[in-house]
Amino acid sequence: LTMRSCLIWSWRSMEILGNGRWDRRIGMEYGVIFDLDGTLVDSERIALESWNQTVRYYGLSFEKGFRDELIGGDLKKADQKMEKALPQGITFAEFHQREQQCFWKLLEQQGLPLKKGSMELLKALREKNISYALATSSVREKLDRYNVFFPLYSLFEILVSGDMVEYGKPNPEIYLKAAGFMKTDIKNCYIVEDSPNGIHGAAAAGGMVVGIPDLIPYGEKELEQCSLIFRDLTELKEYLKV
Repeated sequence: LTMRSCLIWSWRSMEILGNGRWDRRIGMEYGVIFDLDGTLVDSERIALESWNQTVRYYGLSFEKGFRDELIGGDLKKADQKMEKALPQGITFAEFHQREQQCFWKLLEQQGLPLKKGSMELLKALREKNISYALATSSVREKLDRYNVFFPLYSLFEILVSGDMVEYGKPNPEIYLKAAGFMKTDIKNCYIVEDSPNGIHGAAAAGGMVVGIPDLIPYGEKELEQCSLIFRDLTELKEYLKV
């Protein structure tokens, strides 16, 4: 791996050392902002399968990487890209409706798997009185349905959904709003993300970017923007010493 940044690998994490801003802040006041899909809940694989089922149903094909660009980003922009990419005779509304039907059917069958260490980390932060918030592109209606499988509303006192901001990720608005609700300087917030769009938005916000890759591998840009990269939330919990 060739990067301008100095990479130090260990068995549990990778830390990127550069201009010295990204030091350990253990013992200092900090907050944690979490993404949801692909970070706390293992929903992206279900979403991918529902996408694949819908694509097969309509007999479609897209350029490699097309769907990756949509993950974790601004929903309005994603919808616009889909509308342009679909052939005549298939509206985005039809495609989206079928995809969502597949998604919720799979979720009912399989449940909503949690990412490794998610519950343990959230409970530990609460016990230590460390401020944390959710900043997700998902809209409130989707979160209401998620709450049946994963107790979002009892776990998070601060929750910013995609329909609470004007601009979605990678715009930093959602993170800045979450930090504002937490009354914590964004520079003192760990922002935990999985997708490249999330990493870009977290970096633009000015927080301490924690990357936990899910389905999409990171390129050089994402690696440079991350202050920390872990394999799962258990490793982040160890790092934070909570």
